[in-house]
Amino acid sequence: MANCGLIWRQSGQTQTEYSLILTRVAVGVVISAVIIMRTALAGAFGSATDCILRVTC
Repeated sequence: MANCGLIWRQSGQTQTEYSLILTRVAVGVVISAVIIMRTALAGAFGSATDCILRVTC
């Protein structure tokens, strides 16, 4: 059976797979950082909200 003129490039597939793995790892790191720092983030957003509502910081 002929390949209909298509040339299969393994390197392109490998690069795509590595980029997908790297993307998943990066998303996991961001989610983990947010979970670990949720108290600090909540405090920072709370302080910013208070500052905006009072108009003076």
